[in-house]
Amino acid sequence: MVRGWARAAGIYPGWWVAFGAMLLNLIHAGAFAYGFSLFVTPLADDLGWSRTAISAVWATTLGVSILLSPFVGVLIDRHGGRRMVWAGAPVFGLAFIAMARIDVYVVFLLVVALLMGLGLAIGIIPPGEAEVAYWFRRRRGLAMGLATSGTGMAGLILVPLIAWSIDSWGWQTTATGLGLGIILCAWPLGLALRGRPDDAGSTVTASSAAQADNTPATEPVFSGREALVTPAFWLLNLVIGLHWFGVTLVSVHQVPYLEDRGYLPATAALVLSGAMAVSMPSRLLLGWLGDRTNLRRWLAAALACEAAAIAVLVVASSGWLLPVYALLFGVGAAALPLSSALVAEYFGRRNYATVQGNGRPIGQLARIFGAMTGGVMFDLLGGYQAAFTLAGAGFLVAIVLLLNAQPPVQHVRLAVADS
Repeated sequence: MVRGWARAAGIYPGWWVAFGAMLLNLIHAGAFAYGFSLFVTPLADDLGWSRTAISAVWATTLGVSILLSPFVGVLIDRHGGRRMVWAGAPVFGLAFIAMARIDVYVVFLLVVALLMGLGLAIGIIPPGEAEVAYWFRRRRGLAMGLATSGTGMAGLILVPLIAWSIDSWGWQTTATGLGLGIILCAWPLGLALRGRPDDAGSTVTASSAAQADNTPATEPVFSGREALVTPAFWLLNLVIGLHWFGVTLVSVHQVPYLEDRGYLPATAALVLSGAMAVSMPSRLLLGWLGDRTNLRRWLAAALACEAAAIAVLVVASSGWLLPVYALLFGVGAAALPLSSALVAEYFGRRNYATVQGNGRPIGQLARIFGAMTGGVMFDLLGGYQAAFTLAGAGFLVAIVLLLNAQPPVQHVRLAVADS
């Protein structure tokens, strides 16, 4: 189906892959990264569980994903993303259906976290990201920006829709509907992914070939083991981890922080939505710029924007500074696609999913610690300023590490050509 569309429209097939990855990111962010928090209060009110206990489900889900990431990366490199989406996305949807039907906490924790973590690791983020790396070289930053723009779309579309549904129909009906929707979307989303370009057959038409970069170019070909012994692998993943630590800490706690500063809940929510809206064109713009100049420097610029955003948020004493914060934080969101593109640039496409799978646990652990650190420091110090300052300092450390992360040297190179 997707192959026929690409032929008829004369579009390079990799853009359909990037579009499919964008929708997978929308599901991840809308249903889990941002959307899961919408179920916390209803679960606590209806079932009498503490918010800490419910948050443990979110953390355990990431824990399951961490354990599976290295193995999933190898499977994606061997079998492509389509089969992984078909296997993992229905499991992810089944987790929400189970969530609506289990009222015993221990069973809830084990079943929901296991299904959700399994589905996330296998069929939601890694397959789409890996296939974008397979299909793009010259415009990889732009393609990664398009793929990750689904995160911002989720904050503007899916998250408000889930919130409205919970208010209108209740959390159990919403969870069931969300799960069924994800399961139904699995098949068409899988069709958008195509494996590697050399596995997809002769799908590049004359018009789409004109858009592709068909000049042979040398690029690195690192195995997962070879990447693990390079300083660049660890430096890049520490940069990604510090990014996720700061982003998660601020994203989880910025609304209560602003409410504590006297802003209305609607204003606090509007600031978050504004940052998400800015993030969508920012990912595309900085990805495009990274493709044309020094990708590493644009990633450093995105991290600097995140650090500046935190500084504005901490010192903001009047409402007019909040749009400045939203603008800077939204621009800084481009760090995610730029870092993914840089990993592919440093270690190549052949084993991209394996390399990312080996490094992904660092970022996932950082997300857990980021969410927990904000709450712990608030309880100990009575405010969020210290926690936000720590997040801002982490972004600055990430810049220093990034500027020292030189491309790894490898003697064996492979000629590969596409877009």
